[in-house]
This record gives sequence, C-alpha cells and structure tokens, in this order.
Amino acid sequence: MAIDTGLPSKTLIYYGMEIPSISASRASLYTNVVMQAYNPLCFNGYYEKFFPNAERFVYWNPARIPVAEVGTMPIRSADGVLANIDLSVASSREFVIQRALEVMKTNGAHGLFVDDMDHWCITGEDRVNALSLLTDARIAGIPFFLNRAFPLAPSIKNLKAVLLENLSAEDIKAANSGDLAWYESFVKLHLPVLKNRQPKTDIVALTYKTGSLTGYPDTERRDALIAMLNSFTDETVFSEISLNTLPPSLIG
Repeated sequence: MAIDTGLPSKTLIYYGMEIPSISASRASLYTNVVMQAYNPLCFNGYYEKFFPNAERFVYWNPARIPVAEVGTMPIRSADGVLANIDLSVASSREFVIQRALEVMKTNGAHGLFVDDMDHWCITGEDRVNALSLLTDARIAGIPFFLNRAFPLAPSIKNLKAVLLENLSAEDIKAANSGDLAWYESFVKLHLPVLKNRQPKTDIVALTYKTGSLTGYPDTERRDALIAMLNSFTDETVFSEISLNTLPPSLIG
C-alpha cells in the first residue's frame, strides 16, 4: 500500500545522462534504479559504488527510435524527432531485440525498463506483435520493469515491476472529468490483476506534478479513487519533466 511513511522511496527513475545529484547515503537506500545504458555512472565500476544495494533496469524503448536512426526500417509514423517502429515486421522486432541484448551488456545491468509499449496495446493484432517481441526466448528471461502497457503484463512471466507513469494520486487530483472516468476504469480493471500476480510484481506510481493540488470538483469521488489506487501501489515517486535535475524530494 502506498502510505506516506516518511521514509525515502526505494525506486529511482532517472532518464538523464548526467550523474544524478544524490548524496551517497541517499543512493545507498535505493533497491531499484532505472537509468540510461550509457550514463557515466555505468562505467568503471561507478554504479556499484554509487548504488551498492540497487538492481539497475536499463532504459529500453522497443517502440520508438530517433528519426535519424530509421534508415530503411519500416515505421508507422514519425513526428520529426521520433519514429514509431512497425513491430508487425519481423526485421523490426529483430532490430530492437538486438538493441536490448546490447544495452544489457552495460555495467551493472540487471533488467530492462520497457518504455512506450502503450502504442501496441490498442488492437488485438498489435498486442500479438508486441508479445511476440517481449516473449522472445532471447530476452524472456530478463527481468522487466514495464512502463504502463497494462494489457501486456499478464503474459510477461519475468515481470519485476510496473510503473504507473502519470497515474498517481497527484494526477487524479488534477484530472478533468473525462480523464477521471478513465482513471477509474483503469484502476478497477488492471491493478487487481497486477496486485495478485505471483511472484509479486512491484507497482510504482510516478508523477511529474508538484505542489498542493486543491479546489477541484468531485472531491469525494477523487478521494475514493485515490484510496483504491493507494491500496494497490507499493510506492509513489516524484520527478520533474526535466529529469536531468532531480527534485529535492529525491535528494538525501
């Protein structure tokens, strides 16, 4: 249950490429760290010294790559910066699997943090292609830390944790009426399934919202939903949109 115990969070979500501004005493308390494969801390034995008690989940995005790296790879769409890979094509799946195996070779890697697979949960055909990738024998034994993509979770055997990005109490407080209805359906549909998994899967909520969020309508409805969410989640971690500088709440 995500209760404010006054203790520091055990999970660090850090997408930046700089060395995070965390004291050594605070760093020693983390047990799960999500970090880019080529962060400076991942070389020369620095990671084990900085996070002596934490398993590292290497950031891996099997759904999107920079447009400059597309080449002849089949894509579904692009926004000028990132391209959505067409995972229905076997050669595309092979490409991202090889990337996963490559980043797992970096220092201290324990598992993969799997991002942006929400795009592959919309239709049944998309989910089949996504699971063909995530259950490939070459990576199926690697512990996964999955960001959202909840319909895929029941089929992933080695699922260590799930991140509820933008799905925290703070986000519920600030949601408009339409989003609030979506949060309610999400909490009731997916979280009981995740909570009852064996072996246990950690459920971590991540929010980018800070400050006091008050004055929104449907207070009782929101409070009831937050209570339900907290009954399923193990902890909530806070971060800023720019993750190169960690917020004071994460610094010991």
